[in-house]
Amino acid sequence: MGEAVKISPLDTARLAAVVLTPPIAQGVLRRRPRVVAAMRTLDADRRAVLLLRDLRDKYGTGPLVAGTQLRPLAVPLSAHDVVRVLDGAPEPFSLAPAEKRGALAHFQPHGLLLSRGGTRETRRQFTESVLDTDHDEHRLTADFTRTIDEEAAFLTERDHMNWPIFADTWWRIVRRITLGDAARDDRSLIGILNRLRSHANWSYFHPRHDSLLTRFQSRVTHYLDRAEPGSLAAEASQCATVNDIRPVDQIAHWLFAFEAAGITAYRALAVLAGDAAAADDRHIRASVLETVRLWPTTPLILRESTTVTTWDKNTTVPAKTLFLIHSAFINRDPATLGTAADRFTPDLWQDPPFLVPFSAGPGRCPGEPLVLLTVSTLLAVLLSRSRFQPSPQPDIATPLPFTFDHFELTFAIGDKS
Repeated sequence: MGEAVKISPLDTARLAAVVLTPPIAQGVLRRRPRVVAAMRTLDADRRAVLLLRDLRDKYGTGPLVAGTQLRPLAVPLSAHDVVRVLDGAPEPFSLAPAEKRGALAHFQPHGLLLSRGGTRETRRQFTESVLDTDHDEHRLTADFTRTIDEEAAFLTERDHMNWPIFADTWWRIVRRITLGDAARDDRSLIGILNRLRSHANWSYFHPRHDSLLTRFQSRVTHYLDRAEPGSLAAEASQCATVNDIRPVDQIAHWLFAFEAAGITAYRALAVLAGDAAAADDRHIRASVLETVRLWPTTPLILRESTTVTTWDKNTTVPAKTLFLIHSAFINRDPATLGTAADRFTPDLWQDPPFLVPFSAGPGRCPGEPLVLLTVSTLLAVLLSRSRFQPSPQPDIATPLPFTFDHFELTFAIGDKS
């Protein structure tokens, strides 16, 4: 356990400018393409990690405590302390700090991540049951695989692909898996969700658009009432056996999270396009995890202390402190990974050290197995049918950059032969 250390006002300002501002500017809940491109040009992700390494050299592993204008901020910089914070949810490290509550309330006011006490336990059990969290293969794998196989044809029959083309196919897959085949072409549903997520980027600084939220919830309820067999909606209808589960809000989060999975799939395709081992299913799965490690879709993991916490040498951090875990700093730490920190190393996942591709502890993403199944299956289908030439192409033989802008990534597509 590290010693809580208060950092200087100058270093607090550097932390705010270099570590906090870039991910907030890019859009935490929905990415802003132009800002993402600007931050890539500035190499903002790398600069943030390097600053945190400098602060660790200066102050130790922390947690480093900064007195920002809004409230205290603490940054743990050792794997041991990150484990303590993540394993300590929901007490004494709440999963729902005020910033997260303000953001997610725009489109999932009764979502699992915002729930507490017995309600949280009930909603977590419901979510794990529907998503089949305890199994690598979902009980509806055959249905999902058929959906992926059918929709992948739209991509493999083309000669080129950019992010909007891939995303359109990805969302068709997601809508069918989540809500049923009837939702396949319901692009307006995701359009409404995206508008709500854009508002959520501003957290409690943006007024809630209740009429838009009602429209979204009504559409989701329509598909829940249909409960089309072979969909998560059907499973949700069967599992929602007690009051206050609010399945519509839980589905809103699944849809939101599936976009991050699509970004990972698109990046992983670029990495695997130049990998001779890409045909192996286990290698593909490990490569998906490695893609999330190298380029996290959740740049900051937030927790809030519900009470005073004690650290090494009886140092303390006050209650209501926002604990910030920087995913790229943890996932690319040379102190843990050595020379593999910045390299594409799928073999790492045979016996991985502590990493946070899907968070950890009681707040670990319950959809991790389903995401890995969906993304890996799509990649296996695409790579078995066609040859993909990405531009720009990641050089997996060298240390990889900290930022991978999926908006600028394109592919030429050719015959497998």
